Amino acid sequence: MDISNLKKPKLVAQLMLGVDDPKNCKLTEHDITATMGGYGYSLHDCTFDNPRDAKLLACASHQAGIRVFDIHDPEKPREIAYFVGPAPPVPTEIDPGSLLNAFQGVSPPINFAWSKAHSRFVWQDGQLYLWVTSSHGGFYTLKFENQAEIAKLKPVPTPGNEDYQD
Repeated sequence: MDISNLKKPKLVAQLMLGVDDPKNCKLTEHDITATMGGYGYSLHDCTFDNPRDAKLLACASHQAGIRVFDIHDPEKPREIAYFVGPAPPVPTEIDPGSLLNAFQGVSPPINFAWSKAHSRFVWQDGQLYLWVTSSHGGFYTLKFENQAEIAKLKPVPTPGNEDYQD
């Protein structure tokens, strides 16, 4: 969003997963997400690597897992990484304590992981990690395989991380 003129903000780009593109509706109309009354593949709970100088954005995507975007050029954001956690071990049962339950309108079989939480970028010894949670998979520490590509963006760690320098 370009807000250089507050009276006339302009959309300059948008993030959209391929599954959300209207031209792909026929490909996904029978997915369990479309038929179970859930939230589908929507992006939510997004977190920047550094709110002062954002280069990366991680978003939970319900049944599409965690998606990470390169946003260093606000007019050309692009997906650079993703993680989809494992489905419950017994797809015919809902894990105790899971957010996937009858109250949410979800009933077995559950053949997907539901990512529903903020992520956090964490720097440790010059490596970038992402902490994430799943509604039934618990806590994950993810290490990026494409560290060289991420290093080209020159992301700055957020305050509170061991390697942060302001």
